[in-house]
Amino acid sequence: MPRYPVELAMKGIAGCGIFKVIVDESGSTESIDLISSVPKKVISKPVTKVIKDWSWTLADGKSPIREEKLLRLDFCMGGSTEEESILKCKQQAAMACE
Repeated sequence: MPRYPVELAMKGIAGCGIFKVIVDESGSTESIDLISSVPKKVISKPVTKVIKDWSWTLADGKSPIREEKLLRLDFCMGGSTEEESILKCKQQAAMACE
């Protein structure tokens, strides 16, 4: 799990990021580019550290070649119950991330 930047968490600032990930024919991460994020660029470093070690599955029915994937990660926080936290995360995921 990516660690949210401590300075943002302490201020209660939620965020998200959209990343372009290039996956090679073996399912390994080849490159990661931040497309957009809120707040700007702050979440890129912790997310990149985690994504680079993921193993990917290429799309069904495709020959094994490099593949571009778009990935959105949301960092939400808060809620005094699990239900409330899940609701906040659903609201966060519906917001624009640019």
